[in-house]
Amino acid sequence: LADSDLVVVGTVGKTGVAEGIQPPKGEHDPNWLEAIVKVESTQKGLAPEGPLRVLFAGNNDSRWYRAPKLHPGERAVFILHTDKTKTFAIEGYFVLDPYDVRPLGEREHIQALLLKVKK
Repeated sequence: LADSDLVVVGTVGKTGVAEGIQPPKGEHDPNWLEAIVKVESTQKGLAPEGPLRVLFAGNNDSRWYRAPKLHPGERAVFILHTDKTKTFAIEGYFVLDPYDVRPLGEREHIQALLLKVKK
């Protein structure tokens, strides 16, 4: 949570191949997919106006099998990150760690943790 850029509660709308990103070149490429998330509330950061584009790895190989796979209708707390190290050279928000998508039942716990992180 401490190094996240944006934490939102929202619902995934459509998902599909990420537009404007080069197709996979090799076995371990993430095969980026995108989800359009309708934001209900923001827990950390400032969400852009309108639907939010969230990138996630569609590849299930050994490098990416634990990365969250988003599905239409999924309602959750999304802990989002940008590519600060420029590893992917892609602008936008990502969910890459298994803990980046949390059930709604954890919202209050996440809010409490975010308050501790701010201190």
